[in-house]
Amino acid sequence: MLHDFKLDSLQTVSLNGAALEPLYHAPKTSSSLVAKDKLKIYNGNCHCGAVTYSVRSELLTQTGPPVCECDCSICSRNGYLWIYPRIADVEVHGEEEAPFTDYIFGQRAIHRFCSICGSSMFNYLQDPKINIRPVNVRTLNGLDAKRLNVVRNYKPPIVLSKD
Repeated sequence: MLHDFKLDSLQTVSLNGAALEPLYHAPKTSSSLVAKDKLKIYNGNCHCGAVTYSVRSELLTQTGPPVCECDCSICSRNGYLWIYPRIADVEVHGEEEAPFTDYIFGQRAIHRFCSICGSSMFNYLQDPKINIRPVNVRTLNGLDAKRLNVVRNYKPPIVLSKD
C-alpha cells in the first residue's frame, strides 16, 4: 500500500485509448423514457453490452448539473463519476435477466456490477425512502468527462419518495 501518495502530483501523458483497435461500439439501446422540458435521454451500458440502460437528466456539460467525483475508497480507486437522477428517470433494460452482481460497501449504497465484464453502472440505495438512483456517467455513451461539471466530494440533495 502506498502512503503519503498525492494523486494530483503525478505527471500525466495523453493517450487516446478510444482510437486503439479494436474500436469499441456501444450496443443499440431503446428507451421508453421521454425527454421533457430541459431534460435529455442518455443511453449507457456495461462494457460487454449485456446490460443497457437509459437515464433522463439535465444536459450534462461544463455548466450543467454537478457530477460527483466521490472520494470514498471504492469510487476513488475506480474513477467513478456520479449523477443523481430520480429512480423514475433511470430505466434498466431487461433488469430481471441482466447478469448483475451486487457489492455492499458501507451502510448506504449497493454497487451494481455486470457479472460478465465487471462494469459498475449504478448504485441502489438501501433506504427505500430515498428516491434517487446514482448513475456512473463513465458508462454513458458519448460523454467526455473533461467536458462535465465535475465537483469533488459533492453531496447530492436527498430526494425522498412520497408516501
